[in-house]
Amino acid sequence: MNHFLEKARQGGVLGTMLSELNSPNLPRIFRACGFDFLILDCEHGYFDYTSAANLIAVSRLCGLFPIVRIPLAGRENVQKYLDMGAAGLLLAMTETREQAEQLAALAKYPPQGKRGISLQRPHSDYCPGATGAYLEKANRETVLFAQIESQTGVSNAAAIAGVPGIDGIIIGPNDLTLDLGCVGQYDHPDVIRIFRFLARTAASCQKLCGLISSSLPLLERWKKEGFSLLSWNSEIGMLLNEGKRGARLLKAAEGATVSIEGR
Repeated sequence: MNHFLEKARQGGVLGTMLSELNSPNLPRIFRACGFDFLILDCEHGYFDYTSAANLIAVSRLCGLFPIVRIPLAGRENVQKYLDMGAAGLLLAMTETREQAEQLAALAKYPPQGKRGISLQRPHSDYCPGATGAYLEKANRETVLFAQIESQTGVSNAAAIAGVPGIDGIIIGPNDLTLDLGCVGQYDHPDVIRIFRFLARTAASCQKLCGLISSSLPLLERWKKEGFSLLSWNSEIGMLLNEGKRGARLLKAAEGATVSIEGR
């Protein structure tokens, strides 16, 4: 049983994204906040392999489920991040069944796929035990998600979600609305229609459906409509939001003080 997927199916899971700051304590902070999973952004982010390995290791140790977002389903991306201990992968801009099949093939050990074997690594905590049993366990517990963020991806969503080994589809709303010609308009009728279509499509394939957004109202809305994987904001977004709020409040308070003293 994959406990992360089971929790997502039963009540949903909440995560956040680590986009560029490299501190081993950030996963611990996110876990203390109550997040269930972390998306380490190796698509837009500039983490090297060493920093990614360190962040993944801390995430595993503190109970934060580490998912790495990758730009391509190439062997180097898939093999290295899984070997360093990533619990899951999110393939950005998934548009075809073939891309999803390649991800699944590279991420799963035979007979399900063709992942290369190097077992005395972080992914096994350096103690895999019996090889056959460990390979079965790894295939069962490694989660794979396809990120849908284009009209082509929407058109092929059923084929993508139907790939064995793919556990769910996650919507990237920024690129999707950009591709639709209504960037940032999450209440646009076409956007609502597509979100509902993707939720139905995932459910029909018995897969999960998720959403990445910095908007709490947007996530709250789609959680009510059955989305079970929600990723809210990032470390950069949280810093900017709270920093701007604090600066605004303090500047307003300073202005009020000056005004009173001026009287």
